[in-house]
Amino acid sequence: MPKKHKPDFLKWLKLAIIPHAGNDYRPHLVRRYGLVVILFFTIVLQYGAAYAQTTAIQNNGTDISSFNLLEKTNLVRANKNLAELTENEKLSQAARLKLDDMFENQYWDHNSPSGIAPWKWLNDVGYDYYAAGENLARDFASTDAVISAWLDSTEHRKNVLSEVYTEAGFAVGEGILDGQSTLLIVAFYGASGDGQNVITQIASDGNVSFWSQFKQAAQSFELFSSIGLVLIVLGVLTSILAHFNRHKLPTKLRHSVYRHHGLVKASGLMAYGTFMIMSLGIGQI
Repeated sequence: MPKKHKPDFLKWLKLAIIPHAGNDYRPHLVRRYGLVVILFFTIVLQYGAAYAQTTAIQNNGTDISSFNLLEKTNLVRANKNLAELTENEKLSQAARLKLDDMFENQYWDHNSPSGIAPWKWLNDVGYDYYAAGENLARDFASTDAVISAWLDSTEHRKNVLSEVYTEAGFAVGEGILDGQSTLLIVAFYGASGDGQNVITQIASDGNVSFWSQFKQAAQSFELFSSIGLVLIVLGVLTSILAHFNRHKLPTKLRHSVYRHHGLVKASGLMAYGTFMIMSLGIGQI
């Protein structure tokens, strides 16, 4: 009975990713030219992902809206057994005024370049309060990523989960900031009152952990970047397989520093994959 002929694709795939005698236990995917291919395609895909995200922001193609921000905020608060926040029209108006002012005067900060504090906008719309707070965000691709970033920052988290606040207002808008298309988000939190003994909380701590940034980027992934990540993961797994088969390398290579090539390449690809994730889809708070 004649032997079954393996399709050329399967032969190529085996040479590319499986260490065996036919490729001297050096899979083609993690040889120099294979790594160049991975690098080339992930860079091209990353540019495609960046273009897709920029286009989404320009076309308001994200799910970020005042409604979704309030809904997600209340979902988080409910999980912490905290009372829901109600949307306050005056807080929303104040948030819109603050957002418009940032675009008009080209800044992104709690205080304007002329020293105007956030609470000016609350006073302008006639919102009487005894407690108020402000969170900012920019260039996020999803509502989940915004809320996740705020929760992973100590000061922002205090505003989202404060037991004092009973109301909130949000504004989301796209415009040109520092010469680039930018999506800005303003959140005001408050508790109505007579204005005496006022407590204000500005979330000025924008430092978030590495893991938080990783989560933000992963939540913002588009098709292009996901394909690139798959290529990198495949390269890492292939490198690990090569490392575990290093004792089968040709004698000359087995007794040289090359015997550790699989481990070195796996580490390098993981570092590159981390860099790729960190450079994509991360907003600022």
